[in-house]
Amino acid sequence: MICYIMCILLWIAYLWLDCMVVAYAFEPRKDSVRQAGIILGLMAAQLPVAALKFLFNDNVLVRYGTMIAVGIVTVAYAAVFLKGTFGQKVLFMVCEYLIAMLAEMLSIGILNKYMEQKPQLSYYTPTMVLLLSVVLTVTAIFFLIFLVVWKKIVEKESFDVSIIIVFSVFPVSQLLMITAINEQVFQNLTLHTGCILTAAILGSVADGVLLYTLLRQQQLQELKLRLSEVQSTWEIAENHYHEIENRREEFAKIRHDMRNQQMVLQELLHQGEYEKAEKMLETLTDTVAATTEYLYCGDPVFNAIMGETERACREHKIDFQYDLEIPQKLKLDPVAVCSILSNLTRNAVAAAEMTERQEAFLSVKAAVKGDYLHICVENSRAKKLPGRPRRKGYGLEILHDLVERNHGQIDVQPGEGSFRVDVTVENF
Repeated sequence: MICYIMCILLWIAYLWLDCMVVAYAFEPRKDSVRQAGIILGLMAAQLPVAALKFLFNDNVLVRYGTMIAVGIVTVAYAAVFLKGTFGQKVLFMVCEYLIAMLAEMLSIGILNKYMEQKPQLSYYTPTMVLLLSVVLTVTAIFFLIFLVVWKKIVEKESFDVSIIIVFSVFPVSQLLMITAINEQVFQNLTLHTGCILTAAILGSVADGVLLYTLLRQQQLQELKLRLSEVQSTWEIAENHYHEIENRREEFAKIRHDMRNQQMVLQELLHQGEYEKAEKMLETLTDTVAATTEYLYCGDPVFNAIMGETERACREHKIDFQYDLEIPQKLKLDPVAVCSILSNLTRNAVAAAEMTERQEAFLSVKAAVKGDYLHICVENSRAKKLPGRPRRKGYGLEILHDLVERNHGQIDVQPGEGSFRVDVTVENF
């Protein structure tokens, strides 16, 4: 009976390990949902079918039928609660099954000398407890390696490979210890046998806890990096906004001084000092040209960023088009307006710059409808960038954070040779 209880505990630990790997392979659809909640929910969804597999494991038909059923339940659960395409989730489950089978075969090979002594295994034997412990340990190692490879190749995310080295030291030492145990220990169920089985179970569970801790630490490290990127962008946008305001104040002072200079110019003309008047007129013309602000809409921050965007497009030979329906100053925080719009246009200009000049374009549309501001930015983009290393970028993630912070929504629509982003935020 003691061995049976131990097998149940190991089975629950294996179920938790399987659900944990799935939860960390894909991001939750809702940012407010934590990985722990995803793991517990998936365990609850798998539990009925997985329990049948545990109870009728000797029946080959039931065993493989429940394995397929668990895969279907997992894919369905992931499709509802986790990000990623349906094809990716099916591929992940197939790979996970193959890895689990490989881990089981390797575990049987490690315990070959015990398996020869007990060809008929049951949940009531110490050999089965030891076998499940080794299966759980080997599977944990394989799952971690698979998860790292999946993140790097499929998800295109950075993942610290050093955690494999940190993690592998403990389970590998367990396997070496198990292989060194004499099979005579399991001929009779003694206190010594119980201590060995208890140590094997605790070690296997500790493997899962250690793996969870390392994955959680890796996730926190990625979140810190994203937060740093967002804070950096926010500071740049805030400085940008203050520069715009300072420049507007400076322009206002220059215009005020020009009124006095205009009076001096009229007096020179009245006195017949035409040469002095002509030179002064040239100076005033240059000053006026330097202080001219292109008016795109009724919001000053929008005007400033649109002006900079148009100058950048003109410099890089990008066809620039816009349609703005913003009749008055926005109620939204000016720093937020600056952050969102500057991120949208800066990323769009950088992408359009990579396309051929005759195809390069950038379109900005914006309108205020009721209590909401709608912005649509569409740009050309190169279909292929030879020689440029692919890396994980945080531009869109930063935009998502900015939009979410201002109670809005963002929709990204990548197309063939183009890229479109629609943003809606509250304007009150």
